Amino acid sequence: MGRNDSKVLVFLWKIKKDLGHEYTHNDLRNWLWKHLLSGQVVPGYGHAVLRKTDPRYECQREFALKHLPDDEMFKLVEALYKVAPDILIEHGKAKNPWPNVDAHSGVLLQHYGMTEMSFYTVLFGVSRALGCLSQLIWDRGLEVMVRRFEQKLGYRKLGRCMSSIVQITPYFLAAGVLCTLVEAVKLNCEEGRQA
Repeated sequence: MGRNDSKVLVFLWKIKKDLGHEYTHNDLRNWLWKHLLSGQVVPGYGHAVLRKTDPRYECQREFALKHLPDDEMFKLVEALYKVAPDILIEHGKAKNPWPNVDAHSGVLLQHYGMTEMSFYTVLFGVSRALGCLSQLIWDRGLEVMVRRFEQKLGYRKLGRCMSSIVQITPYFLAAGVLCTLVEAVKLNCEEGRQA
């Protein structure tokens, strides 16, 4: 959960700086080859588990095609999507040459005015925490427990101990979100001092 979407944006800005607004797929291919042969990677491509295009990327792409088809950065992401996988396959070092969610998320956030890149990871963390928290609320309301797939015991069989854990867990989640926000503010302040 690093700053991968931010790295993708920096990468895209570098391409735009080098190629300008008017570029062909061939220009992009040549630029990518030069980039790869210099020992660098293409951020936003590859995934530790998936061996196909990340479904979250596909959802974001579908959204962008509908709502921001004329955005310059989206056009560049789209051009990369058409060019990069073949180059990465030919290059031979990538286990997964397909785009992941980070290839698109930063562009969408920028388009809708979220320009503070140091907060992107915070948004990711908060969304995860809220998802867990809502699940805990449902589980508490339905009197079921959060459990691993291999566990067979029900909520009531574990008794008071599990009840206490379920009551305390939202506070741990809230504390985790708060810590993430504090870290992001610290990073943002440090980046401001360095600039």
